[in-house]
Amino acid sequence: MVRIICPNCSHAFSPASAGPAACPKCNYVMAGAVPVATASPVFAPAGTAGAPRFSGTMAPPAPAPPAPVGAYGGPKTSGMAVTSMVLGIVGIVPFFMIVIPSLLAVIFGVVGTVQTRTGLVKGRGMAISGIVMGAVVLIGWLVVVFVFADEF
Repeated sequence: MVRIICPNCSHAFSPASAGPAACPKCNYVMAGAVPVATASPVFAPAGTAGAPRFSGTMAPPAPAPPAPVGAYGGPKTSGMAVTSMVLGIVGIVPFFMIVIPSLLAVIFGVVGTVQTRTGLVKGRGMAISGIVMGAVVLIGWLVVVFVFADEF
């Protein structure tokens, strides 16, 4: 059995015959009656016979719900890799070449590289850049110490 919803009063009913259907509750005649099972009823154009007798606009659709906190966004970045890169930058700053941050950058970079090998965390490039910057400073200090060792 086909059921139709009246666009004027929202009353659901079964049409008595084929063709235009009239709502038994409000006597509204629908030019193109559409069964309830369809997605949306078809209305006659405004200003014509069979057009709905109400005015106004439909409310906009509800916004999408926000993503849940902690939603999966891919692998996280290794903290050791970030630390390695930051210490490498601190150790290589011109006129402020410090040995201890550079040594720590190499150590954290090696640990960060091992962590990123499995693919569970990302940041391999940051770990390698920390190793390279730390090694450049350490090699520079070794050259300075061996070349100018006689002057100390």
